[in-house]
Amino acid sequence: MDNEEQQKKSFKWFLDNIQELVKRYPEKYIAIKDCKVLGAYNSFMEALTKTEKSGYKQGTFIVQQASADPSAYTVTLYNSYLGVI
Repeated sequence: MDNEEQQKKSFKWFLDNIQELVKRYPEKYIAIKDCKVLGAYNSFMEALTKTEKSGYKQGTFIVQQASADPSAYTVTLYNSYLGVI
């Protein structure tokens, strides 16, 4: 499975588990890889940079805000060569 497919699978897992994630990490930005939470942070950039510093490359994980507001759910794919695409 390529990185884009893994990210899509993790996003589906995020949506399927949003109620529990909101309870556990209210309004936090959570980094997710392989349908597992890697960490919860106060901002998108903090989630991105700290997850990278933990050894995960951009493009191998997603960052989503655990919010009860569906407008917060976005899919942003990362390419380690180009940045945000």
